[in-house]
Amino acid sequence: MGANGRDATGVMLAMVAGTGFILGMVVFFLGAVGGAADDALNLLFLVSAILFFGGIIGWFLRGQPFRHFDDINQPREEEAH
Repeated sequence: MGANGRDATGVMLAMVAGTGFILGMVVFFLGAVGGAADDALNLLFLVSAILFFGGIIGWFLRGQPFRHFDDINQPREEEAH
């Protein structure tokens, strides 16, 4: 785990999910502008959905945010610098 509390795998999985989301928005835009469903657009949307949900599920399983819940009522432990 890095000094800022993030590890490279978690950040990479978040970027994969973000890439899937952006690709999905581009596919929606192209489908709306083109007006017709194309097989290539359907395939791109499937890829974007796999990236998006795969990234989110992978991040959730890797980072396990349900185990490291941040209680805002408890002060954070100070780290020595």
